[in-house]
Amino acid sequence: MSLIQRAGWLLLAGLMVCSPALADTDCPADFAGFQAIQINSQSRTARPDGFGALRFVAARQLTSDAKRFGGLSGIDLLCDNKFVLISDRGNLLTLAFSDELSLANTAMIAPLRDAQGQVLAQKNGGKKSDSESMDWDGQTLLVSFEQQHRILSFDLAKDGANAQGQLLARVSGLAGRANRGMESLARATDGQRIMALERNQDGTAPLAITNKTGEIDFSSLQFPLQGRTLLSGFDVLPASKLQPQLLFSLHRDWSHEVKGRNTIRIAVTKLVSGEGGTLSLGKTKLLSTFHQAVVGVPGNNFEGIAVRQLPNGDARLYLITDNNFDVSGRQVTLLLALDVPKDQLSDFE
Repeated sequence: MSLIQRAGWLLLAGLMVCSPALADTDCPADFAGFQAIQINSQSRTARPDGFGALRFVAARQLTSDAKRFGGLSGIDLLCDNKFVLISDRGNLLTLAFSDELSLANTAMIAPLRDAQGQVLAQKNGGKKSDSESMDWDGQTLLVSFEQQHRILSFDLAKDGANAQGQLLARVSGLAGRANRGMESLARATDGQRIMALERNQDGTAPLAITNKTGEIDFSSLQFPLQGRTLLSGFDVLPASKLQPQLLFSLHRDWSHEVKGRNTIRIAVTKLVSGEGGTLSLGKTKLLSTFHQAVVGVPGNNFEGIAVRQLPNGDARLYLITDNNFDVSGRQVTLLLALDVPKDQLSDFE
C-alpha cells in the first residue's frame, strides 16, 4: 500500500470517493544511487473471453537489454504515477507511468543489500536474494524472501540504493520448501502485516496477521479461497465512504484445470477490525478467473498485484508477471491493468 493510500484513508472515510493516489500529489525524487536502464514497452490486446467482473484497461509487454531486468515478482505504487517493483534476483526498480499505462522508457534500478551493506545477490549463490513480495508505506519497503525465509525492512526514503535490509521476521518450519515461502505480503492501514505462504494445505493457503517481530506463525489461520490455488500476491485498499478496507489477492495454479496453462484468479476479501485492533478476514469474493491475459504473449505467470482507488469510486489493479521466456529466449514480462467496478467493492454485507 502506498504512502498516499495510507495517509488518505481517514480523509476518504468522510468524503466522496477519490483516489488515494491523487494527481496533484508529487512523487518523491528518484532515490539516491539508483541507475537508469532503458525499457521498451509494447501495447498488447486482451483475450476476447475477458476477465470476469473486471474491466480490461491496458496491457504492456516490457523488454530491456539490461541483464538485471526481469523476474519481477512484486509491485506497489510509489505514488500516483510511479511503480516500485522487486525482482527475484534481488533487484529493486522504479518505473513512471500515466493513467492509461503509458510507460516511461527509462527505469531506475538498484540491488538490495543486507544489514552489512553487501549486495544480496552476491551471497550464497543468490539464495539470499530470492525476493518475492513487498509492501511500501512511503518510508520503508518490506520485502519477503524465499529459500531463506524472512522479511527485511529497507529505509529507502532515508538511504536510497544504500538502504540496508534489517531483519524484521523469520519463518520457521519450511525446511525442504525453498520455493514455497511468503509470496504474499501487505500492510493494513494500522500497520499490521498480512502474509501468506505459497502452499496449498488442505485446499487453503496458510496465513498470518501480525505486527510483531521475530518468528511468524502460519499454523492457525488459512486464506478462505478453497481449491487448487497458490497465493502469489496481496495488496490492501483502504476504507472509504463507499467500501470497507479490502484485501486483494492474486492466485495461480499450473496445469490442474488446463494442461500446460496457468490459471490466474483474483479475489477480494473484507478486512474486519475487532476488539483491541485485532484484524481478521471477512467475506471473500472471486472476481476473475483466466488462463491467458493477452493475445500473442505466452507468459501468464502473474505474481505481483497493486491497487489504487479511482476518482469515480472504482479500483484499478496492476498485475506483473515474473520472469518468462518464449521459445526464442526473448524475455516476456507483462504489465496488466484491470478495473474493479465500485459495486464489486461495496457488496460485502
